[in-house]
Amino acid sequence: MGSSPDQTEAVDDFTASVRTRAQELGWTNVRVGKDEFFAWVKAHPNVRVSPDTFVLDDPPPGERPEMWATWEPGVKPPRFALEVVSDKSPRKDLVDGPAKYRQLRTHEL
Repeated sequence: MGSSPDQTEAVDDFTASVRTRAQELGWTNVRVGKDEFFAWVKAHPNVRVSPDTFVLDDPPPGERPEMWATWEPGVKPPRFALEVVSDKSPRKDLVDGPAKYRQLRTHEL
């Protein structure tokens, strides 16, 4: 789904701030990213979320996958995920999103 320019700027700024803070705290082996898919139902890989910003501990080595399939060995859900609430589709972020992130087992939304 597309984002408004204001939403894109907010996500970019927040992601950059989290990356900076992770460096300040000396976090190692952490991926701070944005807009990447996380799936948790192997039989239904299109059941997934794409956090605006996320923190993933101990990402598997190698290239970033097209989708983080949490049923794969070594692939965890994000520790933290941020969704910037969209003016056009607030239900997705405020109603549907929290249940999906609980199913994914994200620690903090």
